[in-house]
Amino acid sequence: AAEGALFEDAATASPLTLPSHATILSGLLPPRHGLRDNDTPRPLAPADRRTWRTVAERLREAGWQTGAFLSGSPLSPRWGLDAGFDTYDPAPEGEAGVLRLGEREGSETAGKALAWLGKRDRKRPFLLWVHLFDPHHPYAAPGGAGHPPDSVEAYDEEVAHADRQVGRLLSLLREEGTLDRTVVMVCSDHGEGLGEHGESTHGYFLHRSTTRVPLLLRAPGRVEAGLRIPVPVSLADVAPTLLDLARHPSPAPLDGLSLLPLLSRRPAAAPPPPSVQYAETLYGWRAFRWAQSVAVRNGTRRVLDHGGGRRRVHDLASDPGETRDLAASPPAPGDEEAAAKAWELFRSPPLSPATGPAAGEDPSLAAIGYITGYSPVSILGAEENGSLPLPSLSFLKRFEAVQRMLERAAGEVPGEEASHLLREARALLEQLDRDEPGNPALAFWMGRAFRQEARQSTQGALNPWKDAFKWFLEAGKRGYREPRTVNLLLESAFQAGQHREMLTAARLAVEGGMEGDASFHVWVALAWYHGARGADGRPTAEGRTRALGYLDEALRRARTEEERVRIREVRAFVESGR
Repeated sequence: AAEGALFEDAATASPLTLPSHATILSGLLPPRHGLRDNDTPRPLAPADRRTWRTVAERLREAGWQTGAFLSGSPLSPRWGLDAGFDTYDPAPEGEAGVLRLGEREGSETAGKALAWLGKRDRKRPFLLWVHLFDPHHPYAAPGGAGHPPDSVEAYDEEVAHADRQVGRLLSLLREEGTLDRTVVMVCSDHGEGLGEHGESTHGYFLHRSTTRVPLLLRAPGRVEAGLRIPVPVSLADVAPTLLDLARHPSPAPLDGLSLLPLLSRRPAAAPPPPSVQYAETLYGWRAFRWAQSVAVRNGTRRVLDHGGGRRRVHDLASDPGETRDLAASPPAPGDEEAAAKAWELFRSPPLSPATGPAAGEDPSLAAIGYITGYSPVSILGAEENGSLPLPSLSFLKRFEAVQRMLERAAGEVPGEEASHLLREARALLEQLDRDEPGNPALAFWMGRAFRQEARQSTQGALNPWKDAFKWFLEAGKRGYREPRTVNLLLESAFQAGQHREMLTAARLAVEGGMEGDASFHVWVALAWYHGARGADGRPTAEGRTRALGYLDEALRRARTEEERVRIREVRAFVESGR
C-alpha cells in the first residue's frame, strides 16, 4: 500500500469464493457471469459460446504467459475458471463426505508459483494468479500458538502467514529486477464474520463484515505511491483495471470500471462514474430455505433487502459497523429505487448460458464442507422471497454447534467421547427439526451424523446405516434431490444390506434424468448388481448387464488413475458373478 494505491472502500459482489473470483476474473457481477454459489452453478460456457472473455483469456490471446495456483477446492477447474490459463494448478478436491473444504497450505501454493516464475519465458509478459486460502475457517496457521481454530487470534495468525507468502513472491520479483516493471494487485474474495452480526464465518448475510475487502494496486510509473482512495469500488473493477494497465481493454461492456481514472492527479472534465457496489447471497436459501438477499449502495447509505418490504438500511458515514437500522426511519431519496434495481439485476439472465452437467449434481462434491444443501439454484424475485423466512441467528448458532460436534467427533478424540458427541449432535438436530419442520438441511445432516457413527463404529452395527438411509431418503423428500444426496443414500442402503431399496432409489434417480460423476455411476451399478437378484439369490442377467454399462460410464467420467483402478476392481467383481 505504501508503494501504490489503497482502496479504502472496496466490496465483493458475493461473500463466497467461487462467485467472487468469477467476478474478479471477468469484470461481471454474479447474475451476469452465472456462477452464483460455490457448488451449484453449471460451469462457464466454452469461450466460443460466450460474448465475453476473462482477463486470462484476453491476455493469452495477446501472447501473454498465464498461470494460476490455487489453494482452495471451490476453485476446482470443473467450474471453468481455468479458461485462458496455460497452467492451472488447483488444490486437492478433498475427501467425499468430510466436513472440511479441500485446502492446500499457502506456502506450498506460493512455492509452486515461484517455480513457475523461475521457468517462465523472460521475453514475454505474464499474468500470474496466486490464491491463498489460509485465512479461511478453520484457522490453523503453521507454527501457530495453538489458539482455538475459530478464534480471532488464530485468524490473525493465518492472515500473517498469507502475508509472508505474498512477501516471498514480491521478493523474487525484486531480486530478479522485474518488480518495478510488474503490476501487483492484492485483494480478498470476501471477509470472515468472526462473530460480528452473529455470523462466525461467511455466506449467510451481506453485512460489510464479510463483503468489505482489501484492494491494493502497485504499478510503478502508472500509479503514484501512497494514494488512498475513499471512493466506493467493487471487485468487478479488477478485470477492467488490469486490462487497462495491460493496454488490452475489453471490447465488450463489463459491469466493472477501470480504476485508473480515480488514480490520476490530472483534473478531469467530469468525475468518473461510481462503481456499483452490489452483493447477493443464495447460501441461506440453499441450506435452509431462508429468503435470498441483495445489498446495494445508495451514496453513503447501504440497503440490504430480503424481499417483501423486509429491509435494513445503514448510513455508513455515521455507522460503518452497520449497528443501527434506519429502515423504520423516513427513507432517503433513492433507497427504494436502489433496492428495486438490485432485484432487477438479481433476476437478470447471464450474458452467456452456462453449459454442461450442473456442478451441484456432482456427487464427488460431497467433499465441500459448506452447509449448503445440495439443491438446484432457483432465482426468486423480491415478492417470492418475501414469503420465505428471514435468516435466524438462534437457529444458525445451534446448527453450527452441530457442525463443531461432528467435526470433533471425527477428530482425535477417544471412541466413547466421539459417540457421546454424535448422540449430542443428533439430539440437537432433532430439536431443530421440531422448531423448523420440513427444513431439508436437518434431515440431510441427521443422515450424515448416522453415517459418521456407522463409519467410526468398530462393532459393524447395521442400525446406524439403516438410520442414515432413512434420513437421506427424507432429505430427498424435502428437496435435496441431487446426486450427492443420492450417492450417500445408496452407500447407506448398500452398507445396511437394503439392496432392493437401493435399486429402487437408483432407478428413480436415473429415470428422472439425474447425472453425476464416476462415483455416482459406480453406486448405480452396484444397485443393479445387488438389487436385481433372481429366485436363486444370484444376480440376474439384466442386473449384470446394466451394472457393466454404468461402470463403463463411470470409467469414462473418472478423473484420476486411482479412480480408474477402483472402478476396474468393481468391474472385475461384477464380471465374476459372485
